[in-house]
Amino acid sequence: ANPIEYIEMRRKVGGAPWSANLVEHAVRSEIPPAIVSTRPMQVLKDTFADGVHLRNDLFSYQRKVEEEGENANCILVFERFLNIETQEAADLTNNLLTSRLQQFENTAIAELPTLCLEYGLDPTEQMQVFNYVKGLQDW
Repeated sequence: ANPIEYIEMRRKVGGAPWSANLVEHAVRSEIPPAIVSTRPMQVLKDTFADGVHLRNDLFSYQRKVEEEGENANCILVFERFLNIETQEAADLTNNLLTSRLQQFENTAIAELPTLCLEYGLDPTEQMQVFNYVKGLQDW
């Protein structure tokens, strides 16, 4: 698999997207239906999921790949796809993680306020959205 396919696969089969939905219930903040499927909300869910999965790949590489023989790990994907050493692949994975976290923050700060205005969310609905985002950040 190439790195893009790997990230997409993890979003589909990993637990983080399910966790993102669980956060909504945990913080008791229902996302207004009008904005659930908007680009900014999807970016937040995707970057949250990517952050969880990439962090897990970094921390579990030695145990899962070297000791257990697992092959679903971004570091391993980079190693094989780019034919590079493990440390370089780990650095790339860490850079990708940082990029995804920065995208999350940028979307939350730059796009959510505009989204709330565009859809005419009232103050209570806006607070629900921001509580949800805070819940994702705190996960």
